[in-house]
Amino acid sequence: MIPIDSLQIPKEHLPLNIKLAYPYFYRPVKIDVLLGAEVFYQLLRFGQVEMPNSELKFQNSVFGFIAKFYFSILSISNSQSEKMKYTHCGLIYDCSDIGNDIKKFWQLESIGIKDDPSCNEVDQSLETFEKTVRYKDNRYEVELPWKRYWHDQNDNYSVAKKRLDSLIRRFKNNPDLNLFLETLHDYEKNGIIEKVPNPENPINKPVFYMPHQPLFRDESLTTKMRIFFDASSSHSFQHLSLNDCLWPGPNLNSNIFDILINFRLNKLAFISDIEKVFLQLTLGEKDRYVVRFLWTENDTV
Repeated sequence: MIPIDSLQIPKEHLPLNIKLAYPYFYRPVKIDVLLGAEVFYQLLRFGQVEMPNSELKFQNSVFGFIAKFYFSILSISNSQSEKMKYTHCGLIYDCSDIGNDIKKFWQLESIGIKDDPSCNEVDQSLETFEKTVRYKDNRYEVELPWKRYWHDQNDNYSVAKKRLDSLIRRFKNNPDLNLFLETLHDYEKNGIIEKVPNPENPINKPVFYMPHQPLFRDESLTTKMRIFFDASSSHSFQHLSLNDCLWPGPNLNSNIFDILINFRLNKLAFISDIEKVFLQLTLGEKDRYVVRFLWTENDTV
C-alpha cells in the first residue's frame, strides 16, 4: 500500500540488511502500474522479516522486500491522523446474479428503447406485413394479418343495424350530425371508403359489418371528429369478432415514463399531430369485404 501523506516511522523499525523493493514506502508517490490480484501471489518469494518490537513486516518478492503494516502500529501525530482517508471496498462473494446486475446498466441508459422478447404472434404478424405491403397509387397498400380466416362466421349485420339505429336517434336534431356527414363525404372523396355496389355478396366472400360511432376531440387542431369502427363486436359469444381472427401485432406505443424522460434529454421538444395518419393506408381488395359498415342515405341503409 502507499500512504497519501508521509509517515513518521522510527529508524529502528527499518531493516538494514535486506534490499527493499521501494526504500521510501512511507512517502506518497505516483502509481506507475496496477497489477491484478490474480498475479500478486506469483510475485511473492519465500522469506519474511519481522522487525523487533514492531508489527511492521517485510515480505520477499521478485522486486525485493515489500513492506506491510497497519496504521495502528505507526507513530502518527494527531494532525496526520486527521488527514488519513479510508477506502471501503465491497467484495463480491456470489457471482450468480452479476450478469443481471450489469445488464441493468445498459437497460437504464437506453430509456425509451426496450428489447422486449418477440413472441410468435408478433413474428407472424410482421412476416405477413412484410410479404403483403406494397406501394400503389401514391399510398401503401396492406392486407389484414389473419391468424384464422373468416369461415362460416356471422356477418354481424343485425348488430351493426341496431347500433346504427341507436346512432341516428342520438343524432336527431343534433348539429353534430352535419360534421359526421361531412367526415363521411370527405372519406369517400379521398378514396378512404367506397359504396358497396351489390351488398348481396354474389361472389360468396366472407363479409363482416362493423358498428361505428363518432369520437369528438375539440382540442385537436387537425381532426375535430373521427369515426371509430368497432371490430371487436360480435353477434354472440359463440361467434368470433373480426379482431379475434387477426394478429394484434406489436405494441408501438411508447411507455409514458420513457416519453417523460426523453423530454428532458434536450433543450427543445416538438409535438406534432399527423392528420389522419392511419387513413393514409389502403386495404387490399380481397380484405375489404370484412370491413363494411352501414349508413343511411335518403332513408335507405
